[in-house]
Amino acid sequence: MRQAAADYIACGWALCAIAIGSKGPKTKDWQHKPLTQGSIGNHGLGLIHALSGTCALDLDDLQAAEAWLGVRGIELRDLLAADDAVKVVSGRPNRAKLLYRLPEGVQPPITKQIKQGGAMILEFRCASGSGTGCQDVLPPTIHPETGVEYQWAGAGEFTNLPVLPDALLEVWNTAMASSANMSGPTRNPLGVIVEGGRNLALFKLAGDLVSAGMAQESVLAALLKENEIKCAPLLPVSEVEAIARSAQKTSHGAGRLAQQAALDAAARAAVEADLMKQPDQATPADFVERLPCVLKEIVGWYQQRAFMPQETLKLPIALASSGSVLARDFVSENDTSTNMYCVVIAPTAAGKEAALGCVNEVLAVYDKARRAGSPSSEGGVLAALERNPASCFVIDEMGEFLKGVFDPKAAGYKAATGTVLMDLYTKGGSAYFGREYSKQTGRDSRKREDIASPCPSIFGATTPSTFYAAMSASAVNSGFLPRMLTFRAPDLIPESNWDQKNEPLPAIVCDWLDAVKLRLARHQKEVDAGGDLRRAQSHHPVRVPFSVDAKELRKAEMARIRDRRNSGIDELASNMISRTVENAARVALILALAADPQAVEVSIEHLQLALDIVNYATDTFATEIRKNLFDSKFAELEAKVLDYVKKYYLDERCAVTEGVLADRCRAYSSATLSQRKAVMEALEGQGKIIRTAGRNKGSWRFSPTPQAFQ
Repeated sequence: MRQAAADYIACGWALCAIAIGSKGPKTKDWQHKPLTQGSIGNHGLGLIHALSGTCALDLDDLQAAEAWLGVRGIELRDLLAADDAVKVVSGRPNRAKLLYRLPEGVQPPITKQIKQGGAMILEFRCASGSGTGCQDVLPPTIHPETGVEYQWAGAGEFTNLPVLPDALLEVWNTAMASSANMSGPTRNPLGVIVEGGRNLALFKLAGDLVSAGMAQESVLAALLKENEIKCAPLLPVSEVEAIARSAQKTSHGAGRLAQQAALDAAARAAVEADLMKQPDQATPADFVERLPCVLKEIVGWYQQRAFMPQETLKLPIALASSGSVLARDFVSENDTSTNMYCVVIAPTAAGKEAALGCVNEVLAVYDKARRAGSPSSEGGVLAALERNPASCFVIDEMGEFLKGVFDPKAAGYKAATGTVLMDLYTKGGSAYFGREYSKQTGRDSRKREDIASPCPSIFGATTPSTFYAAMSASAVNSGFLPRMLTFRAPDLIPESNWDQKNEPLPAIVCDWLDAVKLRLARHQKEVDAGGDLRRAQSHHPVRVPFSVDAKELRKAEMARIRDRRNSGIDELASNMISRTVENAARVALILALAADPQAVEVSIEHLQLALDIVNYATDTFATEIRKNLFDSKFAELEAKVLDYVKKYYLDERCAVTEGVLADRCRAYSSATLSQRKAVMEALEGQGKIIRTAGRNKGSWRFSPTPQAFQ
């Protein structure tokens, strides 16, 4: 930093600065010295000769200084928060300095101090009275009182100073031309207001005070004091009171104030209207309406059977039950089967039992051998799949099952259950080779367990507290959860269904199951007639490929997911979307065969609906994980940064710049650059913030979306 400052100063740029709260050093052994590159390197003293413009504002009296600039149409807070603001901070509270370049062709103006009550509140610092310049300090000079280095701050770069705004230059020139400096109520003979100009002078002053937001009583008090000090002869009190009343209504200041109030009201209304907009986001009920007829029948059947039917559970029940029926016997692209790991999360006594019962009953009507309970070990999983490679594990208290899988202290056989299920998820169309045991002959032998084309399905139900108690960052990153489709029901208990009936499976669904069996029987005859002895012992599923349009959509979606993962999103988001296209392919095959058990291809419409469903489930589950997973690497940082972005948007009615975030949001300022990048991209990927380009190249502004306030 020292060498950088030296190189920068040596360029000889015409500089000006606004210093905030700089009253100069008081320590005796600290003194200004002529600037040389050597002094910068050895002592860190950034003392600049011919420094073209510095001003200082004492933030101990910020209200008076802001009022002084505000009356002149300049908002100090906007200057400090500008995208290109270059600040120097000394470590003293409420002190800072803004640096600018002079506009091209402008001669260095004379340094001007603005005082109030004898204390300097604002200093425009540049040339001295003789025009030769003045001295100032730059980082990394050591401040004599705080003992810490001056530091660069603000959203801008000291190597690319912003040009001094025209409004500041105009105020500077006006201040130099005037002998008044707000130094207090001292009588100035040259400032006497004589008869003929008194009313206009007081009216203009009143307008400025009204524009600054001063109350009518305060305006009157200021006019009476001004009248007492400057007017000769004095105006009657009643006349001053009339001027104050008139200024509240007819002065230019009142007009500016009214205009600003109208603009503020319009901005507030726009913000509130924007935040009131609900994002156009699909719900499980919307997806149910788009399902094929036979799946809607399963939904209606669950609605009748459940004492407390949950709207959110309808979609996963229909998909899981039909997917378990079709699993292993039908495949699409890359031997993708319809087996899924589906989990529903709902409060206790809120419809989960009926959901489990419906899936079990559909399987029982189709093929009882496919039903399997909760596995207690890796061996239990393999035993069920040896019995039927298309087994569906219907698991009550799925959270307890996952605890055993993810708990670091769990017994080895329990932890291995999750590992084997994760491995088996994609083994459809190939052989699964089990473990090789040391003793494979004799009475106590244990042979390797091989399974041809295993396609296990899971349908589990759990309560939120049990499920999230089993979660951790390592569990999310293990690869098991991205394979799951998770549907979270609201915590509200649904209304009871007093017309509950234990109806049998609808005839339409039974007819569909029979049609599936019939197609499989015909297919097997075709395979047998082929006489392929090499594959006589192999499994021959029915192939239902994607249509040409569906293949193009699948390719485009895979590219989108790849680009999103490569864009630098955090590990949680990257892992959660890693199986999106694969899971959607499974759902698309279910939809195609549910619409027509004789379907010969998966259409683009079925794949699009499947992508919509899977993306919805993945995104909502990722949001739930972020809310409930307290050991997530960036969860705390994300929450704090998002809270600040929302608060700033509501308070200031605008997006927050990256510079303001770095200056004012402690969590963001203390994060590393890579963490800052990751957290903002994660929030953007979650749809909670919008990133727009700032005024300067490479700068950004961030605003919250309506979703961030839900």
